[in-house]
Amino acid sequence: AVLDKVVRAAQREGTLRPDVGTGDVAALLSLLLRPMGAMSDLVSWQLSERAAALLLDCLRAPSRSTLPGGPLSVEQLKPGVTLDP
Repeated sequence: AVLDKVVRAAQREGTLRPDVGTGDVAALLSLLLRPMGAMSDLVSWQLSERAAALLLDCLRAPSRSTLPGGPLSVEQLKPGVTLDP
């Protein structure tokens, strides 16, 4: 619910692209927080910083490209839920 409010507020103010859903953001954050395996702390930190910057740049409005499909909701991330083609 909190993430949904943040996503909607960012879209209202025009800083988050309108074709991104709360589920998209939740999935990206989950991927960003996943451990990448054995690497030094410095490399791990640099990788996390770069990945976060890349994600934020890609989410920023106005969008530079069209995303496939529609915005994902958090409900669609639950096990057993299928996405419409």
